[in-house]
Amino acid sequence: MLKVIGWLFLSIWVSGVAFGEGPLSQVDASDQTITVYFSTDWNDSYLHFRGDQDAWSELPGREMSSPFLGFKQTMVAASRLEFAFNNGDDVWLKHNNGNNFTISHPGTYVVVDDQVQLISHDATEILPVIKLHYKTGWSEPKLHYQADQLPWSGDLGETMTHSAVYPNHRYFEMPASRLTFAAHQGDLWDNSPGGVNYHISVPGEYYLADGQLTRIQAHTAPIINWLSSVFAETGTIIANGEGYQITLQGVRNQTMLFTDRPERDTDIVTTQAFFDQWAANFGENPPNAVFSGIHDGVVEESVFTLYNPIYDGISNSVSFQATEVTGSDEPYDAYSEVHLFIDGIFDGLFYPDNSKREHRMNELNADASTISTHLTILEGQLREVITGINVEAQQMYGDIGAQIPEIKHVTIANGYTLDAIEEVGSILLYGYVTSSLTEVAAAYLLDEGFIGAAAFAELVGLPFECTAAATGVGIVVVVGVDMILDAFTGAKKRSKLRGAIHSLMPYRLKVKKSELSTHELFTILTETKADLATLRSIGYRKEDLDALLKDQLSHKVALRVQTITDATVTDYLAEYDRGRGSWTHEDH
Repeated sequence: MLKVIGWLFLSIWVSGVAFGEGPLSQVDASDQTITVYFSTDWNDSYLHFRGDQDAWSELPGREMSSPFLGFKQTMVAASRLEFAFNNGDDVWLKHNNGNNFTISHPGTYVVVDDQVQLISHDATEILPVIKLHYKTGWSEPKLHYQADQLPWSGDLGETMTHSAVYPNHRYFEMPASRLTFAAHQGDLWDNSPGGVNYHISVPGEYYLADGQLTRIQAHTAPIINWLSSVFAETGTIIANGEGYQITLQGVRNQTMLFTDRPERDTDIVTTQAFFDQWAANFGENPPNAVFSGIHDGVVEESVFTLYNPIYDGISNSVSFQATEVTGSDEPYDAYSEVHLFIDGIFDGLFYPDNSKREHRMNELNADASTISTHLTILEGQLREVITGINVEAQQMYGDIGAQIPEIKHVTIANGYTLDAIEEVGSILLYGYVTSSLTEVAAAYLLDEGFIGAAAFAELVGLPFECTAAATGVGIVVVVGVDMILDAFTGAKKRSKLRGAIHSLMPYRLKVKKSELSTHELFTILTETKADLATLRSIGYRKEDLDALLKDQLSHKVALRVQTITDATVTDYLAEYDRGRGSWTHEDH
C-alpha cells in the first residue's frame, strides 16, 4: 500500500497526455528529438541508449547535464529510444523488472521512481518552479513546506495568496524541483490521506482539492492561421484623400475560411459574424487582401490593406477604407464577380469557447485519472479492515464456544476476490455494493498488472473514445487528446472537444460514485471493527455478535451506501466544479 500511496502523490497528467511510452496520438514527424530528465541524487549520470535502429552508444553512454537540483538532462536526436542510466561506475538503473526503459515517440520525458512520464510532445525545457493552486474554505491558510534539501519553513510556513486562475482558491509558488508540504490554519491541518505530507517530485503546476493532488499540464496549441474569401457580384474602387474606398455589392451571406499550411481545414461562417469580429481579430494591425475582379472581360488583381469595414446585412454590401500595397497595379473604378482574399484570422476567433472546452476536457481527464488512482488506495484500506474483522470475529465467537464463522472467497470481478466471513461477505454481494466494488477491483487489477487496459475498459465501462494505462504513478484515463488538439481546428475541433467532454462526464460520475460508496463502506466496516472491540471489553453473548455483524451491519450499509445515488453524486460533482470555477456549459 505504501507503494500505491506514494504513486498517487507523484504527479498525474491533467491536460490529456498519457504517461510512459503508450502513444495516444500522432506526433509531428518533423520534430525527431527526445529530451530525457532523470530524477537522481547521483553526482554523475550517463544515458546509455540506442536511438531508432542505430547501434548502442559507447559505454558508459552520454554524460547528462545538471539543469537544476536533483535532476539530470540530455537530448537525443531520435523518434524512438531504448535506454538505461548509470553513474559511470557500474551502478545501473533500469526498470524494476530488469528491462531497459523505452520511449516510442519524440517529446520531453521525466524518469522518476523507475517510471517514465511524458511531459510534452515537444522538446520542452522544464523549469525548476513549483506552482500550487489550493481549494480550501480556510480564510488564511498557510503552507508548511520543505523545498529541495532546504530546512522546513519557519513560523509553520507562509500564508498563501489568492489564485489568479481559480476563483476562491489559494496559491503558492516556489523556485524548487521537489516539495514536501502540508497546509494548515492554526491547529487544523490538511495532510494527504493517511496523514502523511504531500510530496511533489517533478517541477510544474499543481492543483490540490479534497486530498487529491493533480499535476496541471498546460498544452500549447499551435497557432492556426485562417485565410478568408469574400465574394460579391460587383465592386467599385474610388480614390479619396486617404487612399481608396472599396465598396462591394451583392455580398454572399456566408464567408469561406481555410487554413494556411501545414494545417488542412476549411470552415464557413456567416458574413455578419465575420465582420462583427473584425476589430477583435485585427485590432490595430489591419490585414492585407487580394482584390480580384473582372473589368472589361479581363480578370484584374490588386493588393490592398483594408481598414474599418462597414457591413450592411440588409443590402448585402460592405465598404472599406483601403491603401494600395507597394508594387500593386493601379486599380480600375468598377468590377464584376469580385473575390476578396483576406489574410490573418487566427484560430479561436469564431470559436472562442474552444479554449474553455479544452480546459474542461483536461479537468475531466485529471478528475478521472485521480479518482481511478484513489480507488487503488481504497482497495488496500478495504481489504485491511475486512481482514481485521475476520480475525476479531473468529476469535470472539471462539472465546465463547460458539461456532466460528468461515472465511469465504467473495468474487467481485473476474480475477478479483475478497476473503471475508459470511456476515461481511453477504453485504459485499448486495447489488449496489458489488457494482461500486467492480471499479475498485478493476483499478487494482490494472495497477498491479493483472489485467491490461482493454480488460479494465470492459470492467468499468470506459467509453470507446477513451483509453487507460497504469504507469507506476497512477492510473491515467484519457481521450484521444492530441488528436483533438493537434489535428483539428475551428468547428471540427469544437465537435471533437464536445465529444470528449460528453464521453468523460458519465465515466467520471461512475468512478466517483464508486469512490464515495466504497469509502462509506470502509467507514462502516471500520466502525464495526471498533464495535467488536467495545463488545469484547464489556462482555457479550452470541446474540450480541450476531446482531452486530448481521442486522446492524446490513442496516448501516443499506442506509448509508444505498443512498449514494447518481443524483447525489451529480450534485457532489457540480458543487466541486463550482468551487474550482469550472466551465460547465456543455457538460450535458
